[in-house]
Amino acid sequence: MRRRSDQLLEGLIPLAPQQKEDDTYTKEEVALMPFGTLRYQVSGRNALNITVKLAAAVLLAEPRRLLYADFAGSASDIKEIMAAMSDRNAKETWAVSFPGEHTGRVTLPSSFMRVVGTRIKVPGVRTLIHHAAALEPQGLLVLTANRRDLWRRIVASVTTPILDKWRESLMPAVIQNSVVVPCLHFGLPKNIEAWHIDKEATNSMDKIVSAHVRQHQFN
Repeated sequence: MRRRSDQLLEGLIPLAPQQKEDDTYTKEEVALMPFGTLRYQVSGRNALNITVKLAAAVLLAEPRRLLYADFAGSASDIKEIMAAMSDRNAKETWAVSFPGEHTGRVTLPSSFMRVVGTRIKVPGVRTLIHHAAALEPQGLLVLTANRRDLWRRIVASVTTPILDKWRESLMPAVIQNSVVVPCLHFGLPKNIEAWHIDKEATNSMDKIVSAHVRQHQFN
C-alpha cells in the first residue's frame, strides 16, 4: 500500500503556476512562467553549488523551513538535489527565492523529505526536463481551499475529543495559539491556503478544549 505522501506528491507533479490539463507546455510558455529558484550548496572538498527553477514552494515562516518544493532542471542537477534531500551527512545550505518575496536560507524538516521525480517533454526543447517534488513526510502540511477542511485535518491529527459544532468557537483560539500556522507559499492555485499543524497540536488542543468546556459549564 502506497504512503499517502507518495499519492499527494504524484498528484502535485507537475504543479506549475499556469497548470494545463494535459501537462504539456511550449518552450515559449515555459519561458514566461514566474519561476523562483532553489539553490543547494555544499562546502568542503566535494563542494557543490546548484541552482534549479522552482515552480512552487511552501515554507514555514519561523523557523524558516522548506515543507514543499516543486522544481525542474537538468537531470544531473535534479539527481544531486534529490540525493541531498535523502542524505544529511554533508554540510549543506539551502536557499529559495521567488517573485515578490526573496526568502533566503531555509532548512529542511528534521526527518527526510519524500522526494519523487519524473521527466517531461517540452516541445522546442531538445532534452527532457527533469521535474521533481519534495514534501515534508510527517503529514503536517495542509493544503486546503476552505477552513472546514482545515478543521477536519486538525481534528484528525490530535487525540483530543472534539465536537464538530465547536469549530466556529474554537478556530480563532486554534490559530491564535499556533496549533496551525499559515505558511508562505508560491505557485499554488489562488484558492489554496497552506497551513502547518504544530507537532504539539494535541497538547495545545487539550488546553483549548478544556478552557472551552469550563467556560460553558460555569456560564
